[in-house]
Amino acid sequence: MQGEKELIKALYLCGEDCSSTAIEAFAAANAGEIELAQKKLKEADDSYNYGRAIQLSIIKDSESKGNREKVLAENYLLLAMNMNNMVREYVKSL
Repeated sequence: MQGEKELIKALYLCGEDCSSTAIEAFAAANAGEIELAQKKLKEADDSYNYGRAIQLSIIKDSESKGNREKVLAENYLLLAMNMNNMVREYVKSL
């Protein structure tokens, strides 16, 4: 797949952005800034959704199975999604 390394790098970056933005939402919620927390969660969602689109593109265009780097990048994005979901539930509980 042409540009596969760039897509994998973008997938990692989406995961990092989603996680770090979710952590910012958590911090905002802890400080009582619920509107800011909700805004940060929306940003985290956007990063996740973009990463998911990249992930699906990689899967669709992949010619070989078992590429370790792809799997690691995909797992990183899923970890980011989990962080985002945990923070979302915390913000809802406030």
